[in-house]
Amino acid sequence: MYKYLLILGATIAFLITVTSSSCTYKNEEELYPVSDCDTVGVAYLATIKPIIQASCYSCHSQASAFSLGAGYDLETFTSLKIQLDNGRFLCAIKQEAGCSAMPKGGLKLPACNILKIEAWIAAGAPEN
Repeated sequence: MYKYLLILGATIAFLITVTSSSCTYKNEEELYPVSDCDTVGVAYLATIKPIIQASCYSCHSQASAFSLGAGYDLETFTSLKIQLDNGRFLCAIKQEAGCSAMPKGGLKLPACNILKIEAWIAAGAPEN
């Protein structure tokens, strides 16, 4: 009996040592810092609209917003501004708790794109 307890104890000690020393969790930003992301002078037409076209229009364009059940489009500056003002847009693309993660069923936007959108919003979200 003592022999089995000794083997069990040694096995548990081994597993604790292996799992605690070899496995670590890193999120994407820790592994791949976004130090080369240029957020200076971000403009709606040149920077933000292309990001939204590539990532959001498949469900949130004027043509697809109501047919897909999304209920709103992001194709115009005015319609995007409504979503910015109610706080849902940024919460959704950052995939924060309490928001519907966007893009739905897709990968989170690259961190640099989110930083550009945040910089544009911080600048007052101008229609430039």
